[in-house]
Amino acid sequence: MIKKRSIGLFFVLSIITLGIYPIVAYCIIGKEVNQICEGDGKNNMHFLLALLLGFVTFGIYTALWYAKAMNRLQDNAYRYGPTVRPVHSGNSFLLWMYLGSFVLGIGPFVAVAYFLSDLNQYAGIYGSVQPLKYTDNQAERAILLGSDTFANVQMQMLSDKRQNSESLSQSLSAISEGSSYEQNSIPNNKGNYESNKETNKRTSFTGVIRGVEGMYSGYNFPIEDNEEICIGTNPYDASIVIDINNQLISSQHCIIRYDAQSDSYLVKNVSQFGTFTATGERLSDGMPKIFQRGEKIYLGDQQNVFRLG
Repeated sequence: MIKKRSIGLFFVLSIITLGIYPIVAYCIIGKEVNQICEGDGKNNMHFLLALLLGFVTFGIYTALWYAKAMNRLQDNAYRYGPTVRPVHSGNSFLLWMYLGSFVLGIGPFVAVAYFLSDLNQYAGIYGSVQPLKYTDNQAERAILLGSDTFANVQMQMLSDKRQNSESLSQSLSAISEGSSYEQNSIPNNKGNYESNKETNKRTSFTGVIRGVEGMYSGYNFPIEDNEEICIGTNPYDASIVIDINNQLISSQHCIIRYDAQSDSYLVKNVSQFGTFTATGERLSDGMPKIFQRGEKIYLGDQQNVFRLG
């Protein structure tokens, strides 16, 4: 079991024992981090050794020990279910530890509080649940978590190809048989083609978000009328999950809604890094922008590009 530690008491005992208590505590914490993250192929060295190396590196090596431990806790969180969600990275620890020291000297205290709060999320969970298999692939993580969107992505791609192939075969067959098939006709529920012009209007269309560039290049994500799909790095909040190591993509980056009546897409940026049109125009934060079928957007930079429809 992982012990839940009171952050306030931790600081009090650190002062009372003249710094001895935190040394003993971190020796135990280091072992706990290795137990929690067992199977990820990494290992945090014993805290005493990191502390000794810190003396000859002016504290840098010890700080990196903390940062590595925090990164591992964040990286392995998905293995323990949605109740475990460490939100602080090793980078945030280092920023508070060094730059935060200039803000009334509270930086190191905030950094330690972040570390302990992230570790406390595993208290009561470790030993009670069987952790999932470790993988650094975001799509595989989503599948392990039971994300329908990701688990069915490849099936959807195959389904799209089959439907396109069947539609093309039916169209060619209709033409060759001299039927009344029209160029703009659409299939009815029975799979046949109608020539009535009224049926050619898109009244109940299913949209699609297509990956053009990035980790989902070639992938299709269907979206129903009035359905909202979030793109981001957090698999608990987003349906299309981008690699968490991408520093220009937020946990919730943008939200896309499809409107079947107008056959258009409403895209809302909710990230400080921005969502952009194909021409480079940045979407206003929190204000939905209408996109027509076929238009493209990119997130943060041009490494992740999606076409709407």
